[in-house]
This record gives sequence, C-alpha cells and structure tokens, in this order.
Amino acid sequence: MSDVLDLDALQPQSKKVKFNGNVIEVAPPKTGDLLRLSQIGSKLKDAGDLNADEIDKVTSDLEGHIKRMIPELQEASLGTAQLMSLLTLVMEMGMPEQMAELKKQGIEVDASKKA
Repeated sequence: MSDVLDLDALQPQSKKVKFNGNVIEVAPPKTGDLLRLSQIGSKLKDAGDLNADEIDKVTSDLEGHIKRMIPELQEASLGTAQLMSLLTLVMEMGMPEQMAELKKQGIEVDASKKA
C-alpha cells in the first residue's frame, strides 16, 4: 500500500457531448454541483406529488444548473431526453469508479439504509 494518497488519480476526467454539430467538453462536477443536482433529482423522482408550478420550477432549476455547469449550452433549448442524459452524465462523472462498477453489476451501496 502506498504512503501517498494520489488525489490527482481520483479526479474524474472531462467528458464530451455533441450538440448542434459542436463537440463540447464537460468538466467534472464540483461537490456543490453534485449536491444541488442530487437535490433536484430527488424532486424529479417525486414529480407525481408536485403541482404544475412546482414541476415547472424543478425543470427550470435543472436546466438552469446544467447550463451554469456547461456555459456553451446557455442559449440552447434542451429537450427532456437531453436534460436527463446530461444529468446522468454529470452524476456519473462524480461517482468514484469503484461505485460505478458495482452499480453496473447490480450492487447498490446505500449508507442511509439500516440493516
């Protein structure tokens, strides 16, 4: 085991997306971005319990936050599939590789659940 914790090795790599024929680099999310998007994602899961105004607010919050993270999309009109794909991409970028591999294998670790 190494005596040095290599923080550089833990930094996720940027990803690329294509929009209107342009390739855009998406930087790894910051912790605050992940927390905010997770909060928005939780509200999306409960969309059935929201009224129309609340749904509009959640959708606007999601699109606004994605566009703040990816300024090249600031003027873009994004559809639902595009927004949800970007949300998934960004959240996966913030997940440690080991967790992503476990998830692929159908193993989910949820520290909030009690045995």
